[in-house]
Amino acid sequence: MSFSSPTQLKICGIKTPDEAAKILALNVDFIGVIFAKSKRQVDMMTARQIANLAHQNGKKCVGVFASGNQSCDTKITATISSQNRNSKPLLSYAFGYESGEYEVPEFNSLSQKSALPVCEVQNNCEIMEVAEFCGLDVAQIHGEISENLYLNLKDLGCEIWQALSVGEVLPNVTKFADLVLYDCKGENLGGNGKSFNWNLLKNLEPFSFGLAGGIGEENVSEALKFNPKIIDINSKVEDENLQKIPQKVEKIAQIVCNVNLKC
Repeated sequence: MSFSSPTQLKICGIKTPDEAAKILALNVDFIGVIFAKSKRQVDMMTARQIANLAHQNGKKCVGVFASGNQSCDTKITATISSQNRNSKPLLSYAFGYESGEYEVPEFNSLSQKSALPVCEVQNNCEIMEVAEFCGLDVAQIHGEISENLYLNLKDLGCEIWQALSVGEVLPNVTKFADLVLYDCKGENLGGNGKSFNWNLLKNLEPFSFGLAGGIGEENVSEALKFNPKIIDINSKVEDENLQKIPQKVEKIAQIVCNVNLKC
């Protein structure tokens, strides 16, 4: 993925097209939709609408997954990877069918697909299916990433970010990721509103990683000193109803913009 500036801004946990439209009107680069079990979880249809809005505004959409690293039937994998974004996605895995053995049920409208369950942990087939159907630009995966999953997502035109939870030390990095996103270890996979010791990042190559966890207007300037490629914001720009507050996002975007000297 090519980046037009040193640090780019992602606003994660977008839940509705209306919320997306308000955030996309600001100086952000990515918006994120969450498929893993979360208070901010969205269904496939909503995510598809949000991704379309992002593309219409010249922005990118990131899908957040929790990977169980479970493989799927190789026939299904090969078929999915050969499809393009405009083709009808396969849904055989959702019904327990194997490619070529059973007729895949027909869907009369896209809205029927929104009822497909989005589970706490997604297997490789589910991640690929959702990424293709929703038109995601990036798959952000919490958990292990297999070579098979990485290559198939690349075939779909997706970048792969691995999200790693940080405690007292930086965890080992997988070789199957385009970018590593460091987040604070907490009760949930993300959106905990807590930061880890950012000094752990000081020896990393500048602009080679993403940074998440407890970043808001009060500390984003400090976070930017560590030269992350991506600043990932979620709970610090929300109200008590988990709705994003455009004014808070705008203030953070201005700080990032000033540091980048692009406005």
